[in-house]
Amino acid sequence: MPDLKITDVEIEQTVARLREASVAASAGFALDPTVTGSDAVAAALGDADALIEQLAVGLAGVAEEASADARLIGVALTDIDTRLAGSR
Repeated sequence: MPDLKITDVEIEQTVARLREASVAASAGFALDPTVTGSDAVAAALGDADALIEQLAVGLAGVAEEASADARLIGVALTDIDTRLAGSR
């Protein structure tokens, strides 16, 4: 089974997409109760939009941290491999 290979470019693209998605969908318009039908629906939609925005920002941060961790793991494994190869 081949190794899973994810490039820095792919991670950067994923982070960019998550950050793009983190812009609130309702930022460009007001969720007025006359449009939604009630104050409760307008409030619920606003809350859901804010939650989705926070989740996307959080996921982008996690992706960046995972990328940094993966780089460190790669360096450590390469170093171990080099040392093991030299001990033969």
